[in-house]
Amino acid sequence: MHAIIFTIIFRQFLHQLPNSKTTVQSNTIDLSNPIASESSQEGTNLPFTLGDVKAAIPPECFTPNLGKSFFFFFRDVATIGLLYAVAYNLNSWLFFPFFG
Repeated sequence: MHAIIFTIIFRQFLHQLPNSKTTVQSNTIDLSNPIASESSQEGTNLPFTLGDVKAAIPPECFTPNLGKSFFFFFRDVATIGLLYAVAYNLNSWLFFPFFG
């Protein structure tokens, strides 16, 4: 379900981007001037709003479901317990770099 939501949001985001052939992107950062003349707000403008993101997510994702929430909670607790048990039983010098 999360992958579907991410795909919807990502497609909507890509649809709003300008043509990638005309966009030039630099992978370098100029550190020569620590106090930039531009305000930091100019670089944080996104091409979509929070309302657009919420509209792209299906409404059933906003309805609370206690059973599903408990399922995910206990699944996560069981996974953490299982990983701890595996790590505890693999107490060997061979696996020391992973747990040290």
